[in-house]
Amino acid sequence: MAGQTVELPKKPKFERLKPQDVSSVAEVRFRCVDIPPNRYTPLYKAWKTHFYEPIRNEMKIDIRTNLKTEHPRVELKTMPDTPDIGNLQKCAEYLNAFMLGFDPDQVKDAFLKYDGFYLDTVNIKEVKSSLKGEHLSRTIGRICGKGGKTKFTIENATKTRIVVAGEIVHVCGSYAAVKIARDAICRLILGSPAGSVYSRLRIVASRASESINATDYALLCHGYLDMITMEYSIQELFQCSSFLHISSINKSPRLYEGVSVATYVALSTRH
Repeated sequence: MAGQTVELPKKPKFERLKPQDVSSVAEVRFRCVDIPPNRYTPLYKAWKTHFYEPIRNEMKIDIRTNLKTEHPRVELKTMPDTPDIGNLQKCAEYLNAFMLGFDPDQVKDAFLKYDGFYLDTVNIKEVKSSLKGEHLSRTIGRICGKGGKTKFTIENATKTRIVVAGEIVHVCGSYAAVKIARDAICRLILGSPAGSVYSRLRIVASRASESINATDYALLCHGYLDMITMEYSIQELFQCSSFLHISSINKSPRLYEGVSVATYVALSTRH
């Protein structure tokens, strides 16, 4: 009803789950990542600086290579002083990305320090099964572009990283970014001109820069932002929209384009 104030519950705060807090049966957690034959040498060269030191010293996850099994692999295990049990999965995803061909300098911080990173694979023949021989080679060339231009354009527009390994294309980034990059790659496979794909990327990126999470938008429309900003940080409120930055805060709500807001928001990437 009009005039009534709706009180939202406070954001719950929980301590991070540690291995010793889990039942004794599952105290130690393991992950194994197979090593493809073509990644032996790169793994050996990057082992100390890109894997052993950050995973062992920063993430507090025990790591070793096991070459005595049928398929050589990297083994990960939690330690008693592991601060967060989710670190094990982060390290496994980072290793898996490296085995697929990603540069550790580009994806190390993304996987080890941030949440919400996603790895997806596009099989060219699954998108268009009729591609064979020279037609398949031309399609791979269309995805890469001359000197890698098309691939770099998709990466820069969507803030992702792409690896083309024959007829398999791997994409790494946030869920929304991977979805946009995957759509662009599929359009190139199906025969769309590179120019039209570039134009679509510009349109999608422009829309994404103005997008706000539906839940946050509903709260804004109902004038609840005053209570939200007291319990939730501005970064958490707009975590869905990485293109937004906060210019200033005013606790007295004003009407801005039909939305009652307590925060002035500037769109930083409207090109």
